[in-house]
Amino acid sequence: MSASGLVRNRDFLRLWVASSVSPLGSSLSAIAYPLLVLSFGGSAAEAGAVLSASLITSTVLRLPGGHLADLVDPRKLMVWMDLVRLLVVGSVPTTMALGHVSFPQLLTVAAVEGVATALYTPAYSVLLRDIVPQEQLAHALSRFQATTGTIMMAGPPLGGLLFAVAPMLPFVVDAASYAISAAALLTVRTRQQPRAGDVVDRRPTAGVRWLWGHPRFVRLLAVAAVLNLAAAGTEATVLFGLRGAGVSTGTVGLVIACAGVGAVAGSLIAVRLIALLAESVFYVAIALVWAAGTAVFAVAHQPWVIGPVLVLMMLLTPAAGIRLGQLIFASVPRDLVGRVSTATGLVNAGVASVGPALAGILLGAAGLSLTWSLFAALCLLAAGIVVLPGARSAPAPLPQPVAEPDVLAHGEPETS
Repeated sequence: MSASGLVRNRDFLRLWVASSVSPLGSSLSAIAYPLLVLSFGGSAAEAGAVLSASLITSTVLRLPGGHLADLVDPRKLMVWMDLVRLLVVGSVPTTMALGHVSFPQLLTVAAVEGVATALYTPAYSVLLRDIVPQEQLAHALSRFQATTGTIMMAGPPLGGLLFAVAPMLPFVVDAASYAISAAALLTVRTRQQPRAGDVVDRRPTAGVRWLWGHPRFVRLLAVAAVLNLAAAGTEATVLFGLRGAGVSTGTVGLVIACAGVGAVAGSLIAVRLIALLAESVFYVAIALVWAAGTAVFAVAHQPWVIGPVLVLMMLLTPAAGIRLGQLIFASVPRDLVGRVSTATGLVNAGVASVGPALAGILLGAAGLSLTWSLFAALCLLAAGIVVLPGARSAPAPLPQPVAEPDVLAHGEPETS
């Protein structure tokens, strides 16, 4: 089915609005938090602590968030989390107007926002699974990828601009984004799907157990994790390497923005790539492109080389996430979607978080060229995981859902 069917799916369009507006608001305030701490005399350590508070709480609560999303109405959970974030983020411009904003308040706001995000994200995965038929999932995921890439490019500079105009503005817009998201979600109408049989695994670790019992997914997740590690390390190495060579911060920002350009462009062609290439060929191609790109960086460190190569490297990357998400939504029982999606996200985010630290250690110990060579070898390792004996034992076509009726593709779903 073509992407045109998504345009007629009004519930998807509402979810798309909700899950695009709130991340945009978050990207604005993300850069404003440390700037605000520093503006009232806080230290760099305090500014870093505010940034880390949200990341830590959202990471630690990923699995419990997925567990909750599988047990309750995902739409209602998302609305409540938007309202929580509206209140806590809205408290920042309020206290700023009163002249009472402080580091403890910002630390608390960031931590609570991280908790709410940890509960919101898996609920979004479950709701998307409910309102989008599987033949349209690839198109739906590609649209979210394009939106995410655009936000990554536009959010931080826009947040900095708003902060320069008035320090409270990024937080006002962020709070408003949560209000818009909640309003959009309240209009989403879903049908509660029958559960597949009477046996339901209610353990928080059920998602991890399901993945471990399916070697095909374990292998694909391992490939994705290795490539995410290389990607995170690549971004940090580009930043450290260019700044170490005396390149201006403006130029560095433009070079890194090239990755966002490639991600947006890649999301637009992702569906065709997925349909064109067999699964094993697809992942090997991505790994080899990244290996080639990082190998180029090992011998050419100039910004005018790195930028265009980053665009090419990122062209295939969105399709990898879309393909894995499509497989999960099509294969995982409805009762486990939240926990499986958070398990995969936790693995990828956890491994990727090591990337910048690894880049810093390698640069200090081995130098720039050898660091790039080691990341190239890491990408070749990902390709090797795909072609190991038994890697292609699973058929390429998408599996069918397990004993569940398909969600409504046309017309209006029933209100839950």
